[in-house]
Amino acid sequence: MSGYPLHALAAFLGAFLVFLVQPIMGRFILPWFGGGTSVWTTCMLFFQAALLAGYAYAHLLTRSAPLRTQAVFHAALLGGAMFFLPIEPSEAWKPEPGVEPGGRILTLLCSTIGLPFLALAATAPLIQSWFAATHDGRSPYRLYAVSNAGSALALAVHPFVIEPLLTRRAQSLFWTGGMILFVAVCVGCAAALWRRGALRADLAQEGPDVAPSPAAGRGSLAWWLGLSACGSILLLTTTNELSQDAAVTPFLWVAPLAIYLVTFILCFGATRRYSRRRFGGGFIVSLAAVCAGIFFREELGFALHATLLAAALFFGCMVCHGELADLKPSPSRLTGYYLAISAGGALGGLFVGVAAPALFSDYHEFGIGLAGCAALLGRLVCRDGATTRARVATIATALLCGGVFLFDAWFSSRSSIKASRNFYGAVSIHEFEDGKARYLKHDNIVHGLQLLDEDMRGEPTCYYGPGGGGGMVMDSFRIDRSRRIGLVGLGVGTLAVYGREGDAIRVYEIDPAVIDAAENAFTFLKDTKATVDIVEGDARLLLEREAPQQFDVLVLDAFTSDAVPVHLLTLEAIETYRRHLAPGGVLAFHLSSQSLRLDRVVRSAAKELGLAHLAVNDHPAPRDWHLYDSQWMLVSEDAVALDRIATAHPSTRRGGSDETVRVWTDDYSSLMSALK
Repeated sequence: MSGYPLHALAAFLGAFLVFLVQPIMGRFILPWFGGGTSVWTTCMLFFQAALLAGYAYAHLLTRSAPLRTQAVFHAALLGGAMFFLPIEPSEAWKPEPGVEPGGRILTLLCSTIGLPFLALAATAPLIQSWFAATHDGRSPYRLYAVSNAGSALALAVHPFVIEPLLTRRAQSLFWTGGMILFVAVCVGCAAALWRRGALRADLAQEGPDVAPSPAAGRGSLAWWLGLSACGSILLLTTTNELSQDAAVTPFLWVAPLAIYLVTFILCFGATRRYSRRRFGGGFIVSLAAVCAGIFFREELGFALHATLLAAALFFGCMVCHGELADLKPSPSRLTGYYLAISAGGALGGLFVGVAAPALFSDYHEFGIGLAGCAALLGRLVCRDGATTRARVATIATALLCGGVFLFDAWFSSRSSIKASRNFYGAVSIHEFEDGKARYLKHDNIVHGLQLLDEDMRGEPTCYYGPGGGGGMVMDSFRIDRSRRIGLVGLGVGTLAVYGREGDAIRVYEIDPAVIDAAENAFTFLKDTKATVDIVEGDARLLLEREAPQQFDVLVLDAFTSDAVPVHLLTLEAIETYRRHLAPGGVLAFHLSSQSLRLDRVVRSAAKELGLAHLAVNDHPAPRDWHLYDSQWMLVSEDAVALDRIATAHPSTRRGGSDETVRVWTDDYSSLMSALK
């Protein structure tokens, strides 16, 4: 097998493996670092930096070494990557309490898949360069479209085939098998290059399907960097927005990444698909829709909001990548061109993953990315002599977009008393204009509220009223003696109002900003009659290492965005909680979510472990404005204890469904099975 089919197969396989390994590795390490959006952002920063390193290696190799030396050197690199297989990080990488998560994640990824990913990333430009050197007059840019097709296929099969059907271990072995096949195909390409037996010469002239392009001066380089950076920012910030509104999971990471790649395929394919007028106009319309949606976010619902974000991402990336395709140089500058694109992507990743958390106390980078894309489009329109109407429309939209996002930032901070941001998200404390209540927001979700009237500040609020599962078990279970209570997730400490004299409450909270807010901006912890002990760190990791705590009640109330992190709902996690319960103790899972039915997941695990379970759906009366609809699941070895809790609250609305899913484990979970 030689020639174009062999090079195309290498390009396809390499890209397939590059984008398949990203959600696989994310799935491995997400549970170890709190399950937040920053885990994926940090992973993407690594992947973009490794891609840049791979392209830099390819650029230097093709510029400084003869063809035969390139073949031998890269074959040796691929051989070295094989020593890192299979890709499965050791549990020794689990962080200790207090360890800085970002640096730990980057070190983990470098140590486990750093060399294989570098070899894969470098192969794409190398294969195209080799093809151009050995196939005179044929454009290598078609291989770029082939590689993007491989990337898109990886992202399409992962959420719908690989994740629902394969365990993490099986996914790792599948990827390892693909890597072995890829190395074999690359060795075939290197052998063909060796047989060529020629020293490195100037690359062949452009084929007939490559449009003429300007030389790569400073202006071209600036556009390559700016357009690719803007596309990267749109990708990462859209992913963050979606995850904050739903759940942090590879399922929601893959969808924006697939859109991003589809735009590359459409723009760099053999048939030209980009039109500035068509896709620039689409971006302006979608941008206007997103801006309008800011004022009606709650009314839109998750599905429509996600659709608007996806449309803005698609049209924005079509503009960025379409303009990049128009600026592509001759094949002789191919590796430098790809190096600039990857550098721009890494710059976008650095802005979202490093600069923005340091500069902003909230997630303003999404608006900056959209406004930046509109500004680039406006600059292009003005530069290329478009009609006056087109110029006015584009510039006006860019200004409007910037104005809307500035207004939104001002409006959201208007009621803010304090705001901060760290690896685990953005935390802000707000007060109602009438002074009735103070509340805590984590990203876009309210995670606790306290009434400020002196006579009312001890009232339970939000999801923790007496009709909810957490309130029921805290209010009526084992009240005849002192109790030992565990809370996974602090919020503002609302459940502490149920603490009685002699009770001991042990709280596990991963985010130091949440602890600071609960202790200093709210009074639930100060006013409770129980003694409270707060432990900082990931509850799952801490409970795995601690001796049995003998909790009478253990409440699972840890949320990232709008859902419980997956690693806190697996069979192994529930077995860990069970080890810390006193005989006949109760687990209370808070499962409220706008987009997920997590009761199915907990019910399935309870049945697998032979535990009794009671679903509780609370719908407070409209007059109780400070109480929210909530969904809970109570689980215990003692079915009689659950019946007593329900009997003590006769108005309880039990969950009517008995639906189950395939049991989630540390090695297997599928968000699709929990979608509403």
